[in-house]
Amino acid sequence: MMNATKQSTMVFFALCFLGFFFQPHQAQASPFAETQHAPSLSLRVTTMTGFPDLVGGSISLKALHPFELEAGAAWIFLGYTAYAKAGISLPLFDARDAAGLGWSARASAMVGYRYLEGSLFSSARVQSFFGTGAIEFTYWFSRSVGFEVQLSGGGGYAMQLDDLTDTMFLPEGKLSVGLTF
Repeated sequence: MMNATKQSTMVFFALCFLGFFFQPHQAQASPFAETQHAPSLSLRVTTMTGFPDLVGGSISLKALHPFELEAGAAWIFLGYTAYAKAGISLPLFDARDAAGLGWSARASAMVGYRYLEGSLFSSARVQSFFGTGAIEFTYWFSRSVGFEVQLSGGGGYAMQLDDLTDTMFLPEGKLSVGLTF
């Protein structure tokens, strides 16, 4: 059983986290502040930096502020997975200079569906409904192209397709790199 100090500390941090996502956000002023809501496309790869994904790729579209769509596929240990998710993406800061060079950062919260198929001991087909949070940093090396690093984590409940009553928690996390346009 948790003591009152640990419990109140956890409640405090949970409220701060929720407050961050549910308050109006505005990126720091930069010459590109008016373009922070412009549509953008990100292409990312993950190599040996995630779970359940071992090696994979994803594409992300930020078209209607603040909404983001993402889809991806990856190889897992003795199998493969594919997923789709949607959510909100909010700017944290935009420190690009007048030439369009510099750093920007965004935070996102998303929910989605994942299909996994593999054969560790026997053939298994699993589906998962999950939620993730992410933070991404982009270094814009030109006015419209940037190098992006994204750290995401979360989890969801997975169940075998032939036995929907057998559920388990499936953690998810990865470090991805890519280009954004």
